[in-house]
Amino acid sequence: MPDVAIYATAKRLVPPSRTEGFDEVYRVRIVEGSGFGVTPREGEP
Repeated sequence: MPDVAIYATAKRLVPPSRTEGFDEVYRVRIVEGSGFGVTPREGEP
């Protein structure tokens, strides 16, 4: 798959929100050397 296809698709993605019916929404990021960091997404009611 060409890189441009990945970048074009990534631009169309939007983060989920609680208004879509999720009970909770978290931000997950890669933490070098220790796996993942998970925090509640700010600005969610």
